[in-house]
Amino acid sequence: MSKDWQIILVRLRTSKYCSSLGIGSLLILFFFCVGCSKEPALYPVEGKVIFKGKEVGGATVIFHPKDGDPVKSHRSVGMTGDDGTFKLKTGDQSGAPAGTYKVTLLCSKELPAAKKKREMNMNMSVETHDFFEGAYAEIGKSKIEVTVKAGDNKLEPFRLD
Repeated sequence: MSKDWQIILVRLRTSKYCSSLGIGSLLILFFFCVGCSKEPALYPVEGKVIFKGKEVGGATVIFHPKDGDPVKSHRSVGMTGDDGTFKLKTGDQSGAPAGTYKVTLLCSKELPAAKKKREMNMNMSVETHDFFEGAYAEIGKSKIEVTVKAGDNKLEPFRLD
């Protein structure tokens, strides 16, 4: 307990106006403030990414709250497995809050040898490109919109061309 709260409680106890009503009001205020910082409930979300008829492994799927602050809003993220399926997480918790989302997708793949630059790569990193060629990388460009509801959410596959 902080020093300020200790001082307030001592003053309340020693005040001639102190009553159980005063302490009760203080406790209600304390628990109300603690309750205000509660995170929204998360609901399981599963989906699949299919590009030109084939499942896409290694894609990052990001759900951006449609009406949320673009800087402060929590995003829910999933990574597709080899079979193209994903499950969302928000922070380190499974699921996503209920709401409407714009979805962005990125899939970094190693460039084929024929497309690599003909210059020396000093940091020995692998050259990659977005498998979707940026078509779904920006919120403003993506036409994928999804609503997450309370309960389990098994989404229709994202069929991309």
